[in-house]
Amino acid sequence: MRRIVSGQAVKYGGLIPRGYGISYWKYDRAVCYPLGINLIVRFFYKFMDRVRRPAPSKREDKILEAYMDGYAEGFECAREKYSGLIYFLSDKDFKLEA
Repeated sequence: MRRIVSGQAVKYGGLIPRGYGISYWKYDRAVCYPLGINLIVRFFYKFMDRVRRPAPSKREDKILEAYMDGYAEGFECAREKYSGLIYFLSDKDFKLEA
């Protein structure tokens, strides 16, 4: 008897068949293959995804850099504004006396 290796799609929240593992997610479904093979399929899927994805352009790099600069600036502004309201507990606050 031959065993045919086939993937099975499982909807979000569904049960994964016994002996199968998740290889990758496709929209709202997990694509499952038998254990061991699922790792090979996952590697191949991620590899092909990276090969197909084009390299970011200089324009996209500048947009991302501007976004990250604005995010960091907003984070610093919020930290300065709310520094009096936020405090962190240290180990000495939970000191146990024997």
